[in-house]
Amino acid sequence: MPFTAIDIDISDQGTYDVGSAANMLFWETHIDTLGPFVRQTDPENLDRIFQAGFIAWGDNNSVIGGVDRIYWKPPVFLEWVDQIYTTGIDSIGGTPAAFVAHFFRWSLSPGTTGHIYGFAL
Repeated sequence: MPFTAIDIDISDQGTYDVGSAANMLFWETHIDTLGPFVRQTDPENLDRIFQAGFIAWGDNNSVIGGVDRIYWKPPVFLEWVDQIYTTGIDSIGGTPAAFVAHFFRWSLSPGTTGHIYGFAL
């Protein structure tokens, strides 16, 4: 059954536990406040930003040495005021493409605030 896996305001740095491993369909962010280090890179496209921060997602397991750890995917840098992330694949054999996330992590530049929403199977 599809569900909202994350729907929170974000600022500074933080980590969010989804509660269990979720098959994420997508996540999206909206940046409410641009901090002083965020740059708008194109005067023709004021929603294009640089140095706002990043989002990463991870999962935990104990495959190395039997120690439970959170393993993080490479970060997705926030380059738009309103940004969406999907796998880039529309479907596989009629099943929507998803990625596994148990945790979300963010780091926003000082003074930057926003919101993240993610939908999962």
